[in-house]
Amino acid sequence: MLDLAIGIEKEFDNLDIMTLRNEIRNNYPHLDYLRIIGDGSLRNGGEVVFPPLSFKAESTWSINSQVNDIIIGLGGRISTQCGQHVHIGLKPITMNSEDFNIESIRLFRQHKYFQDSTDHLQFEVIKDVCFRYAKYQSDINKLVSRSRRGSRYCYEINNRLSQIESSTNISQLKNSISGKFNAINLTNIQLAPNGKIQGKGTIEFRQHQGTLSTEKLKNWVEFLVNLIDYSKNHRFTLVDQGTRYMETLTNTMPYNTKLYKVFQMIQTDEGATTREIMTQCGINDARSVRRTINTIRRKLGSTQSVITLNQEYYGHLNGTSNQQYDLNGYKIPQQIERISQGSIQLNDNDDCIWSNLRQDLKQWFHNRITRLQ
Repeated sequence: MLDLAIGIEKEFDNLDIMTLRNEIRNNYPHLDYLRIIGDGSLRNGGEVVFPPLSFKAESTWSINSQVNDIIIGLGGRISTQCGQHVHIGLKPITMNSEDFNIESIRLFRQHKYFQDSTDHLQFEVIKDVCFRYAKYQSDINKLVSRSRRGSRYCYEINNRLSQIESSTNISQLKNSISGKFNAINLTNIQLAPNGKIQGKGTIEFRQHQGTLSTEKLKNWVEFLVNLIDYSKNHRFTLVDQGTRYMETLTNTMPYNTKLYKVFQMIQTDEGATTREIMTQCGINDARSVRRTINTIRRKLGSTQSVITLNQEYYGHLNGTSNQQYDLNGYKIPQQIERISQGSIQLNDNDDCIWSNLRQDLKQWFHNRITRLQ
């Protein structure tokens, strides 16, 4: 199954947001990156906004459980006004899931969003997810509490089915669902002139009721990720592998920033050593240089965009850095090869929302439907 970044927005009631902020600041400083904000639908509550975290990482769910325990311990609870919104990123995670979480949390503290991939899901996949959700809206309604069926904060989208089906691009698809307060919200999907997703690039699923149960949330998220995974990996066939082309790399980093200066230094015939970068750009240590290089790679959207050169390349013997690891270097080539995304076509008529979901999770949802009835 795909590993996708999830952004949790956990609403709670009966607890002042300042009380929760102070509790985390004073007793849980390792969670200080969480954003605790007010919510217009809750008079005496708010929501906890999490950074993008890997669906597959164990730490994602241990963090969620700890936040649940803190809220419950302070007397917080869930009311019928609470929703559990889940953003799911459209760029599959390719790195180790725990490493993704570490880097995402680090950048979230700086009010930035981390993505380790530039390859987003195709329009056809996004459309298919919306189509299947809308087609089986009445079945999905049975998975959530009555307060989230037809709620003005998450309107059902089954009446948009024909518009979704006739959409031929992302703009038409967004217009077919229209607006934020729907079971599915596409307003965070923005396209750059080159057709790539920019900004957050998420599908927000808004229909689940508020919950302080990690089991309920994790199972709901797995249901959603499976919905996306099945559309991508089972409903479509790749018919065009994409076209290879050469792209000239230019310095598009913000002018006069550290990233801009490093880019200028290393896009030369010999590149620059870590020590030279530290000296000329005011960077304290080799680890910080590596982080800067990784940021440039990520912004350029390719691991090929920055070449790592060992210290022997610069004429230094192995071990002569005295464990400072600052005699290696980096170089940005003038051009790199890229491959266009290619195209896909629908090949599977099985659009059931339960397809490929593990059997024990199907049974869990079946039991839940019975309880909610």
